[in-house]
Amino acid sequence: MSHENAGPQPDPRSQRYLICASCIAILAANITCAPFSTLVALKMGATPFYIGALNAIHLGTFVLQLVTMGQVQRRGKKFVLILWNTLTLIAMVPLLFLPEIWKHYREWALPSFMILVSIRHVTRTMSLTAWMPLLHDNTTAENRGRFFGRMRTYWKLILLIWLVSLALLAKDEAPWWLIRSAMAIGLLSQGIYILCLLPAKERSHLGRSESMPKMISRPLRDHRFRWMLLYILCYGTALGLADPFRVVYLKSLGYPDSVLLLGPATLFLGGILTQFAWGKLADRIGNRGIFSISHVGMMVAIAAWLLVDNTTSGLVLTLIVLATIGIFNGGNSIVQTRYMFSIVQQDHQAAYITVATVLGMVSIGLAGLAGGALLTLSLIHI
Repeated sequence: MSHENAGPQPDPRSQRYLICASCIAILAANITCAPFSTLVALKMGATPFYIGALNAIHLGTFVLQLVTMGQVQRRGKKFVLILWNTLTLIAMVPLLFLPEIWKHYREWALPSFMILVSIRHVTRTMSLTAWMPLLHDNTTAENRGRFFGRMRTYWKLILLIWLVSLALLAKDEAPWWLIRSAMAIGLLSQGIYILCLLPAKERSHLGRSESMPKMISRPLRDHRFRWMLLYILCYGTALGLADPFRVVYLKSLGYPDSVLLLGPATLFLGGILTQFAWGKLADRIGNRGIFSISHVGMMVAIAAWLLVDNTTSGLVLTLIVLATIGIFNGGNSIVQTRYMFSIVQQDHQAAYITVATVLGMVSIGLAGLAGGALLTLSLIHI
């Protein structure tokens, strides 16, 4: 039996603003996340361990969502989102001066980048405790698959256009003026994202909060939710061992920076072409069948990387594999969210969703860090 309460029907206007916010947020996030952050780090001579650490910092900070769970219950979702995203906007400003740091203090450039990115990830993560609960407020079980299919199609389309544009401008190696321009666009996008949150509606909050141990233990005592957490842990670990190093592997094969950006863009193209269809199918047939299909597709796509090399056929295979990953991972992500929302207790949204998010992201981050350490110990250099 679902824990989900019927509650008031979602406001279509709020849904539109939230979809717009998700599209804008992806531009703001991309300048400090892979593949763009990986490209910038490689430009400054980062080793595979640095790349794994960069990914681990991004995903590892998701544990900080536990800190703001109580704040969501006391002050509401929009308060938390607007407060912490404003601090994120401030934290992103110094990234505009990275080219000067590289020019005058080269030995400090990579550590400075890591520190600035870490600060940005911390402040942004503190806000994300409220993001999924706000989406939960504005969807119902009947249309949830279609909503997330539409939202993820749009933001992946925006990201595809963004990455292709960067790839065309980067060519063999991204110049510093392009990196600064991208960071300026990300900064502007962060401000627009905050404005898009203002009109969105939310259900009333409790006005009080439980202790953190009690909030964390509540979803862990839920039998159905424990099984879902185990699934998220396994899937996140498998994804994290491979995902951060696709760009690193292509770089090691000698591909130019344009391919390093165009390749991941192909991954999002796969999602764009199928995301809405996955959502409609999930609403129609449920989650179990799509989970099974997506697992088989992901296993085939990951195994195909063994055949990739620096030839014309290798490049074609790379693009096909990335598109395939985008297709099946996109379907899996929709049914993960759809299933989680169906068993979340409305009065404890923050606790349920945050515990699941933290476990998923931390597992991906730690797996990426382990993969980076393994590559470094294996003496594989870029």
